[in-house]
Amino acid sequence: MKINKPLFISVVALVLSSSVFAKPASAEITATASETLIIMREEEKVARDTYRELAAQWELGIFSNISKAEQKHMDAIEKLLEKYGIADPVTNDTTGIFANKDLRTIYEGLLERGFMSSTDALQVGAFVEEFDIRDLKQAIAESTEDDLIKVYENLERSSRNHLRAFVRQIESQGVVYQAQVLSVEEVDEIVNSDMERGHEDGQDDMNNHSGMSDNQDQNVNDDKDHQSKDNLDSNNLNVDEEHENEMKEDHDKDANAENDHEDEMKNTQEEREEKMKQAQEEHKKKMKDAQKKREEARKNARKQNKFNRENRRSSNQRYNKRG
Repeated sequence: MKINKPLFISVVALVLSSSVFAKPASAEITATASETLIIMREEEKVARDTYRELAAQWELGIFSNISKAEQKHMDAIEKLLEKYGIADPVTNDTTGIFANKDLRTIYEGLLERGFMSSTDALQVGAFVEEFDIRDLKQAIAESTEDDLIKVYENLERSSRNHLRAFVRQIESQGVVYQAQVLSVEEVDEIVNSDMERGHEDGQDDMNNHSGMSDNQDQNVNDDKDHQSKDNLDSNNLNVDEEHENEMKEDHDKDANAENDHEDEMKNTQEEREEKMKQAQEEHKKKMKDAQKKREEARKNARKQNKFNRENRRSSNQRYNKRG
């Protein structure tokens, strides 16, 4: 059959330009949501870079660990920027480089304080997490897109956990932590509650993939076991009764050994659960004691302020009498 080449080329061009083959356009969000994403991207970089520098300065594991989490936060925001076709403000990922001058100033101030002492460094870490929680709360309240809200909520949950970790380190030094950005009530509610569980972006997919691989490996092993069993049955069709009894005894021994192993595992699990329970109770007690210390410190501060006011009032009265 003779093909009309001009017509064939036109049809091919039409098909290739159709929605089936066309590159999907970037989704759209409001200008406010776009600006928030840009700021959030660099805010997470401020946290990451600050923790990297403080980790190098003081060699505290908490900073190196949390800086890795902040990198994941940066990656999560970067994916949203790509999805919505927004230019990434992080054109240079070098530590301490920021497009936003205000964030650059904040970063320099954080390092200046954090380099004063290891305790000040921990206070800086807590400040950064309070700062992030405040901005993430606002971003969630202003967002209408489900994917943005989900990412912001995950980041806020992580920041709450980071704040708990920093406050725990601070108060282990005998210092009563005071709120720096959020209200006292908000900070108390966070630090007096347990760590929150949750997956970083991509973990579920990786786990699912690992599960598929495990299942595939298990199927292969099951097939091998089945083939071995078939071969064993074929080879032992004429085995006498004595050998069959021996096989049964071996099977019983294996079953008993397996039961013993299960009992041992059960006891080990119970021990772990008991230790975990004790650790949780100890943690709650520490949080309760810390709360009492904070309340006592605020109470003493109020008494001191009252005492100072009364002294000033008494001094004024004596002065007026002499006048």
